[in-house]
Amino acid sequence: KNNFIFNGTSFNNNQVNNNCILDSSEILYQFNGSSLSLKYPSIKIYKGDFILIKGVSGKGKSTWIDLLMGMRIPIEGKIKRFSHLDKSIYLNANVSKEDIINLLDSYFYNLSNLFKNKQKIDIAKIKHLKLICGIDFIDFCSLNDLKNIDKDLSSGQYQRLQLFVALLLSPSILILDESLNGIELELEHKIIRDIKFNFERLTLIQISHRPVEINIYNKIYNL
Repeated sequence: KNNFIFNGTSFNNNQVNNNCILDSSEILYQFNGSSLSLKYPSIKIYKGDFILIKGVSGKGKSTWIDLLMGMRIPIEGKIKRFSHLDKSIYLNANVSKEDIINLLDSYFYNLSNLFKNKQKIDIAKIKHLKLICGIDFIDFCSLNDLKNIDKDLSSGQYQRLQLFVALLLSPSILILDESLNGIELELEHKIIRDIKFNFERLTLIQISHRPVEINIYNKIYNL
């Protein structure tokens, strides 16, 4: 009675409780001064989940993430969080050279083990992450090199650099809000596949209205 099977894998209740990051009932949200309400489905998020949120623009996909992460408050429904969300990283599509530099100067980075052990960053890890993120357009061997980019890059190239830095920081939750929409579709699919293969404990939430490889994700929500 205390066991169940999900996607062919057996779990007991203790394992589920330990792996559950967030449990949300159906929730309702209303913007200040608006009579329009947004209704969102119930959701449970576990460590290692790969979640896709789809829908046309204006359906409130990003707002739902804000609610789940505690940045907005629903007018109805409850959200239980069983894990600290301070190791979450949110990336969106609008990124520039200044954003890369700001990420390296951020509060998150300065408190991370990566910052405390700058001189001990594994060069092999950097090369591996560059491969995962499809970074073959610029050569660098350390994070400080990224602060001295001396050429203009495309929006898709900046998006890949932003993703590289985020993965190097080892987040527990990575939220991609259309953050790879500036690169070729096949490359985006490859990057997501490689992230899933190499980061088994990472919880990834991707917002996208582009075609996707459905089998990459274990949960899909259409708003």
